[in-house]
Amino acid sequence: MNFRTVSVYAVGTALGAVLSLLSLPLLAWLFPPDDVGRIALFQLSLSLIVVFFSFGLDQSYVRNFNEVNDTSRLARSCLIPGFSALLLSISLASFYAEIFTCWLFEIKSQLLFAIFLVSAVILYFERFLSVFLRMKELSFAYSMTRVFPKLLFLLLVLCVYFFPELNNFIALASMQGLSWLLVVLIMAFYLCIEYRASDNGTQKNVGVKALFYFGFPLMLNGLAFWGLSFLDRIMLKQLSSLSELAVYSIASTLAGVAILFQQIFTTIWHPMIYKWVADGVAEEKVGDVIELVQLISLVLIAVVALFSFIVSWLLPESYAATRFMLPACMVPPLFIMVAEVSGVGISISRRTRYLPMVTVISMLLNLVLNYILIPQFGAGGAAAASAIAFLLYIFLRAEVSNLLWVRFPHGKFFICSSSVVFVSVVVALYGDGLGFIPYLMWFGVLILSAVFYANKFLYLFSLVRGRL
Repeated sequence: MNFRTVSVYAVGTALGAVLSLLSLPLLAWLFPPDDVGRIALFQLSLSLIVVFFSFGLDQSYVRNFNEVNDTSRLARSCLIPGFSALLLSISLASFYAEIFTCWLFEIKSQLLFAIFLVSAVILYFERFLSVFLRMKELSFAYSMTRVFPKLLFLLLVLCVYFFPELNNFIALASMQGLSWLLVVLIMAFYLCIEYRASDNGTQKNVGVKALFYFGFPLMLNGLAFWGLSFLDRIMLKQLSSLSELAVYSIASTLAGVAILFQQIFTTIWHPMIYKWVADGVAEEKVGDVIELVQLISLVLIAVVALFSFIVSWLLPESYAATRFMLPACMVPPLFIMVAEVSGVGISISRRTRYLPMVTVISMLLNLVLNYILIPQFGAGGAAAASAIAFLLYIFLRAEVSNLLWVRFPHGKFFICSSSVVFVSVVVALYGDGLGFIPYLMWFGVLILSAVFYANKFLYLFSLVRGRL
């Protein structure tokens, strides 16, 4: 993957993140906090459904893409099983429409349930088609899917200002579903050309059983990872309120800088690492990438924390507490990015059965911490719990990878990341009463990271110049 391709991925993802951030103040000002909380539940419950019904076969496609010639057949083998199961489940769930929407959204509506089910099908295809685009290195098409749907959603939300009758959750859910539909249509347009003809090469085809053998543990891990990532939202709704959930959702969305880097990196990393494995050069390259990604994650959290006061200028007073949660909300996406590299040995060695154990242990810690902290600290407690749980997750994943593949040193990152999480947790829980102290603590984190990773700045310079 050359520098031009990387740049196209980065620009598209960056523009999409900017549009998401522009939509954020509009949502906060135009919709009541309860509806902002509901749209967060709408998104995370759909993500759970898609994770389950994908059966991990999207990752099986990534793992086997470079080892088969008939990628069209591989795509069908990965896509069809989960889609068939999803359609069957939808037909059964339709009998409980109003019960479901009342439990999840506190609204009885068959229309809302229909929007939910259609969105589930759309997001299922989006999950697989985005993987197909990335592996085919259709960078421009992938970037379009990051930009145009976010632009459509922004425009639809803006319409509420001119048409106040659209200020309700069913309309908001419809806007979200339409933006996802545009993603799938763009992807399908480009992929129908790519997969119209199939090569029948001499390389072996991968059977469905082998695809499930690799992917099913990843599906279990995906479910556990969903719990690790989103359990705090569910517990906020149960132990606190939809308004607190809205505050936390806004803080998580504001962590868009972290999510931006994670998305750009993940888009590039998965195709690149398995290509390195196929070429036999993975061991000599991964070590440098690990330290580089670690440095970027640490510095980003500290820098954003130092400028978090800007949040108060953008949002209504009811969301003022989000600036204290912002550093803790940046920890999960950036630590996921680091874990993708430091724990890559698990996937390379094809021993994916260890991933669910790592994730479940971290999820259980998240569950306990949320139960303890949310009743007293609300959204701040949820942010702190997630930051601590992801610290454990990244430690466990790196150590398991070291045991299964090549051992890379992680000592200095453990020291620096523990410092970052400690400061993030203190600020999330007690930010209002600390005054200027958090800024001094974040400057200390920056200095500590600079001391430990001084030799990586030259590597970063060479990476930007396309020498990786």
